[in-house]
Amino acid sequence: MTIRLHHANHVDGGTGTLVGERPVTTSAQSATGPAAGPGARRLGVLGLALVLIAAMDSIRNLPTTATFGWAAIFFYAIAVLTYLVPVGLCSAELATTVGGGMYRWVRAAFGSRWGFLAVWCDWSNNIAWFPTVMVFLATTAAYVINPNLSQNKAFLVPVMLVVFWGVTLSSLLGSLKSARWTGIGVIIGTAVPTVAIIALGLWWVGSGNPSQIPYHPTAIVPPWHGLASLVYAAGIVVAFSGMEMGGFYSHVTRNVKRSYPAAVLMSAVTVASLAILGSLAIAMVVPAKQVELAGGIMQAVSVFFAKLGIGSLIRPFGVLVIIGVLCGLASWSTGPAEGIRRVAGDGHLSPWWGRTNRRGAPTMVLLLQAVLGSVVALAMVLVNNINTYYWILTALVAQTVLVMYFLMFISVARLRITKPDAPRPFKIPGGTVGLVLVVGAGVLGAVFTFFLGFVPASHLSVSGTIAYVAVMVVGMGVNIATPFLLHRGRALKVDAQVDPNLAAAEAPGGM
Repeated sequence: MTIRLHHANHVDGGTGTLVGERPVTTSAQSATGPAAGPGARRLGVLGLALVLIAAMDSIRNLPTTATFGWAAIFFYAIAVLTYLVPVGLCSAELATTVGGGMYRWVRAAFGSRWGFLAVWCDWSNNIAWFPTVMVFLATTAAYVINPNLSQNKAFLVPVMLVVFWGVTLSSLLGSLKSARWTGIGVIIGTAVPTVAIIALGLWWVGSGNPSQIPYHPTAIVPPWHGLASLVYAAGIVVAFSGMEMGGFYSHVTRNVKRSYPAAVLMSAVTVASLAILGSLAIAMVVPAKQVELAGGIMQAVSVFFAKLGIGSLIRPFGVLVIIGVLCGLASWSTGPAEGIRRVAGDGHLSPWWGRTNRRGAPTMVLLLQAVLGSVVALAMVLVNNINTYYWILTALVAQTVLVMYFLMFISVARLRITKPDAPRPFKIPGGTVGLVLVVGAGVLGAVFTFFLGFVPASHLSVSGTIAYVAVMVVGMGVNIATPFLLHRGRALKVDAQVDPNLAAAEAPGGM
């Protein structure tokens, strides 16, 4: 489960903290973002690092990287350099220069059409992402009730649909839209299981139990069997999604030029270390070819508990994980949907997309999200292998997120060129060289991983390979084309009514 602290400004279409402007605090901000008033508490390196860790730390994707064994260390190290650090530094510069979130960042650089593509990717990836979370939750529930149900579609699909529509109803009513629930989800659903899995892994090694991945120095470097041997590396992108959330806290960070890079590095190393240890703990007890991508957490914990003679504790452990998922689901559902509503309010979408109920929830977007997500969930019955189903959705999520991050990376570079004199409380360290290295690493990593997502896993049959590639090509083609078909209005480079700071930068004698 990736704890997504969806800040309203992530997809901001008109509100947010602009440079030199009094901050606007919305209900979503109160849940996940700070106000920057005169008396606001300032974050230091440790405080900001904890915010980033809470936004990223994940256990749901550990089984995917566990299939790499010791080579997971290599892949996580590459992910830190080409993904986590570039996302963290670029989002901080954009947040302190433009204000708002992903929509405004990209719009400021390339116009509203491309800004809409960015926010569309943030919303549409949920259509595939939610079913993966539902599979994880349903599989965990199966281990609580009867482990034999973990591969039973007749059990999994109904559970997924009931929970999905229950979360949608909750979002429409606003009953779980609270920072308290998100916080509970972080602690119960992520922190406790992660610590438990790592502790069990250390105990397993310390007790001299046999390992499925005997260590030798060369094991850290993955063997090369063609691109197909690397495909699961794209799952790390999904696991680490959230680093950009730190950009919204940059204006309440002490000595941001020094503290922010340090916090990014600290959080990246911490999250990667926890993920590596968790992945290795699973890999030690479950053979790579037997790992359940959706149920690997419970699969590994079952082995640990059985060895300790406490197998009955698997049920309360599973209940903790389920509670953690449920606590965070409403905020994950509402955040991106709210972003689409704001774009409609900005005049770039049909008013249909902006309809809300009396509680202010984006009614039509949430219902459409639930319908499309249900169709994706029902598609499980058409796929023979649940691992294959789970991976197709994970790859679609990764590719969609990468499109959004690619736009963010190049937006930083473009704004440095087109708005060189705009005030930047935080700039990517190292001057032009630092900018080229950070943006270059991010772009190269995003492009390579994006195309890697089209490569089918080696275990697929010929027919399975054709089906996989077809789903990926059609899915991404439709996803990227749709926002351009729906967009209304001119693709303005600058909208002075929404972003007066950038407009002032263009005027004679401006910033």
